[in-house]
Amino acid sequence: MNWVKNIRNILFCIIITIPPTLFISCENKRTFEKVEGENISDGIYDASVTTPSGTYEVQVSVSGGEVEYVDWPNGGEMTLTDAVITNKHAVGTNSRGDEIEIEIE
Repeated sequence: MNWVKNIRNILFCIIITIPPTLFISCENKRTFEKVEGENISDGIYDASVTTPSGTYEVQVSVSGGEVEYVDWPNGGEMTLTDAVITNKHAVGTNSRGDEIEIEIE
């Protein structure tokens, strides 16, 4: 019966240890891929931004391989979500749910 306890303890340790390790590994890989392949440093860039109302030549803020916000000439900012940059192109969503397309120059 002692060997049953040992096996049960080993299985318990495996179940507790492996899932957090897989989660951490996947999260780190995702972050690395977003930033590594783009060659775009954090900063402000000129871009062509297409919204439902038209296309505009404005500046955008880039951080961590994503466009964070559009800087409008009137002083306003439009925050974007999920605007991951691939080959200087990104598509994100604004706070109203509109799809916004960005081409970094």
